[in-house]
Amino acid sequence: VTGIDMEVYLKFAKEVLNKKKDKRIEELVKEIEKLKDGFVGPKLRELMVKILELSISKTALDLARYLSVIDGMIVKDVAERVYSKVFPNYLELMDELICNNIAIDNGKTITINKVVRDVLEEDKKEYHEMAIEYYKNLPNSLDNLTELAYHYLKAGLVDDALNTFINTANMINVRHRCIDKLIMVGEKILKHVGDDDKARVIGTMGNLYMISRKYNEAEDCYK
Repeated sequence: VTGIDMEVYLKFAKEVLNKKKDKRIEELVKEIEKLKDGFVGPKLRELMVKILELSISKTALDLARYLSVIDGMIVKDVAERVYSKVFPNYLELMDELICNNIAIDNGKTITINKVVRDVLEEDKKEYHEMAIEYYKNLPNSLDNLTELAYHYLKAGLVDDALNTFINTANMINVRHRCIDKLIMVGEKILKHVGDDDKARVIGTMGNLYMISRKYNEAEDCYK
């Protein structure tokens, strides 16, 4: 389980049970309660997926899986335009996700419930390909370009990831919240490129560390 307290999972499971009043969900909640003092990673995830499968339609759950790879706020009208290509009844499915507290409606944006996202997020190529399409339809902010580089890499598009990483890093000259994630993307790119490109990536990471005033890390990159 990554970064979320066990009690948050249990609370969400009980909320689903209160809404659905389903005996099968009740049994699954009891199993989660038994896990409280034990190792809860894969088993908890398995039980939570079963609860979600019993509480919403398969297609709505598929949409939630696609959206779970997107970090943070999701712009409603852009997501509708992009994901309607895969889910023709997108709006109906989104209503189902919102009604079941799987997606949270913030007005012009939505967010996927952090428990659901933690449980459903998977590195499937098609999820990241759709995320690329989504971020390409957003303004070219540093945050959005960082996410685009990340999803290029996850979709196996290393050249696109490399170019987006370097171009985005070159736009940064003061400390910015995207830098940590951009450096993480750079570290992952290193595993997939040849020596010449490695030198470019390491030099770029050094620049990002300098901007962040992490001078020791920057020095390591420049060696």
